[in-house]
Amino acid sequence: MKKNIIIVILIIALLGSVGYTVYDKVLKEDSSTEKESSQEETTKETEEYLETTDQLVLDTMDKIDSALDYYCGTEKEYMKTEKVTVQDITNEFAYATVMTKLITDTNSPIPASQLDKAIDETFGKDYQFEHKTYRSCPGYTYDAESGYYNFAGAECGGTCGPSNQKEIVKVRKTDKTLEVYERIVFTNIDMSEGDKIAYCKDVTLEQVVGYLSSSDIQYNKEEVQKIVSKGSLYKFTFNLEDGTYVFVSSELQ
Repeated sequence: MKKNIIIVILIIALLGSVGYTVYDKVLKEDSSTEKESSQEETTKETEEYLETTDQLVLDTMDKIDSALDYYCGTEKEYMKTEKVTVQDITNEFAYATVMTKLITDTNSPIPASQLDKAIDETFGKDYQFEHKTYRSCPGYTYDAESGYYNFAGAECGGTCGPSNQKEIVKVRKTDKTLEVYERIVFTNIDMSEGDKIAYCKDVTLEQVVGYLSSSDIQYNKEEVQKIVSKGSLYKFTFNLEDGTYVFVSSELQ
């Protein structure tokens, strides 16, 4: 009788031990799953869509929208058939882009360090830029000894004919990137209908999508919008670097 009781006690103890082991294993697995799920939620990239008129968007695009000697805009440097990356940006164009923001009415000398800062904030710290005298209008010469760009006194100027028409249509922002989608139509001054200039969908100026006069551009916004909506769509990608967005690439969609 005592032997049977001992056997029963041993069986109960064994079952309890097995049950605790299984419970403990399940508990640890649940805890591990919850931890992994929490880590995924923490590392998951956030995404939002900004208004096309958001100041961040306008300021970011403004950094690449103009350059010395590019009176009608810089679109053809970025809006090509093939993808354009920051490595495709020439030093001469990078110089013209940042200098248009740095020159003053007094033609004061511009320190190379200020140019470096502007280059970093526009094209990123990894962009390789060589300090030297570049062709520009107005002209500046680089003095390596002083480390300044000095006004050369060159007389210059230019005008812009019918300009490309474009519109930002969508902006996607994540933790690290800003993607700006811009639609554009390109002018073809060699084609016209009376006082109206042809506007093309493609940068090669082969696919005409409509005609606009200078009066249309100024007063007929509805017609301009109608033609722009038929244009090509490009995506501009910027990466967040030290609190500012720098150009990475642009590509036809």
